Amino acid sequence: MDGSSSVARGASFLSPGARFTLPNAQDLDEGTNSVQNYTLSPDEHFHLEMQTRGDGSKYPELVLKKALDREQQATHRLVLTAKDGGDPPKSSDVPVIVTVLDTNDNAPEFEHSVYRASILENSPSGTLVVQVHATDLDEGPNGEIRYSFSNTTSADLQRMFFIHPHTGEVTVNGVLAVQRPLLEMLIEARDNGAFGMSSTAKLLVEITDVNNHGPEITITSLSSPIPEDAVPGTVIALLSILDKDPGENGKVTCEIPDNLPFQLKPSLENYYSLPLTKLVSSQQCDG
Repeated sequence: MDGSSSVARGASFLSPGARFTLPNAQDLDEGTNSVQNYTLSPDEHFHLEMQTRGDGSKYPELVLKKALDREQQATHRLVLTAKDGGDPPKSSDVPVIVTVLDTNDNAPEFEHSVYRASILENSPSGTLVVQVHATDLDEGPNGEIRYSFSNTTSADLQRMFFIHPHTGEVTVNGVLAVQRPLLEMLIEARDNGAFGMSSTAKLLVEITDVNNHGPEITITSLSSPIPEDAVPGTVIALLSILDKDPGENGKVTCEIPDNLPFQLKPSLENYYSLPLTKLVSSQQCDG
């Protein structure tokens, strides 16, 4: 009997019941001394079934009984044994190697579901924000990954930041013209398979203020000149004082010289009133 090896190829999308042709054993003897049966080494994914041709001869088929997964096991090594009916019986073995071909059955997976980064608001173009990374268990184009911003990420943010499609590096792209301290983007990793699979991760970027704005004082109301008989408590002016920096850098403290007959008094948020604190003469006001 011939003992040369046999190779079968199966794709990981095949369902149980799929069949593969196996080689026939050749025996120069005739009758009961020729090949009578075949057996297959035990395997959880395959079993052997005998089929009958029109002339009554039988041949073996390899039948898939459990779905294949290339990522778990890419090669299955079996042994097919042919045995004749002689006394004593003779047998021959042939190795059967099943190679599992890849299908695009795995989506890319990010190392983290949420990435966090912090950069200064005056960071120049090209500044690295963060590098994201995803892996795909498939091979070839099915496992090659391209990164991009998800369509749900606003166009403004996609103009301010750039993501390298191959490395996953996110960099500043121009001026960070933002009015809020925390930016949220969605990044997509998609494989290059014929029917590409994808996954997303969230990127949160905290913009750190650099205190690049000074307080701005606006006089919203002013009574001038002041009558010399104006009584204490008369409001002379209303002021608006605003600093565009957020957080602590935007907090403002205001004061006036102690020798003036006025008091700077907080009113509404960012507003101050300037009332008289005592009677004044025209000479004092002119001074």
